[in-house]
Amino acid sequence: MEGASRSLPLYAPLALDPTGREHLVVLDAAAVLDDPTFGSAEIWQAGRSHPGTAELLAALGDRLATSSVGLRLYALGSEDFLWSVMAAAHAAGLGWDEVRLARTGDPARRIRCVHCQHIGVAPLGRLDDTTLACGGCGRRLTLRPHFSPRLGAYLGVAEPGGTP
Repeated sequence: MEGASRSLPLYAPLALDPTGREHLVVLDAAAVLDDPTFGSAEIWQAGRSHPGTAELLAALGDRLATSSVGLRLYALGSEDFLWSVMAAAHAAGLGWDEVRLARTGDPARRIRCVHCQHIGVAPLGRLDDTTLACGGCGRRLTLRPHFSPRLGAYLGVAEPGGTP
């Protein structure tokens, strides 16, 4: 993924990595892969090859645990889906350079409350003017332009003058 060390994620269109010996593409239910260069890749999709996202992610963890060096993982879907895939990849020992992410579909973001650590989902909007109530502690949160790749979530802090 491009920009992994930045504070906000950057996504690029998927492109087959010629250094990979094996290619696995995972898509959320709404994603469409319209690139013939992936014709020889193994393709999994929630709602098609697997009943749903949870089943796909569980199978992905199993598949990655037994994969060999040279596997390249590509994910296409919502930001929430992408970072769930990335978490599975990291848990299996894949590095940043072995995973490619491309965002499409649902424009929602994962938000982590700095006060209670609850992770919720918010609609996509400008980071500096999106607010929401935390599902854990109820504080009114303002989203900050900081993203945690480890958590796959943006930072949410209590609004100034709000409940401490």
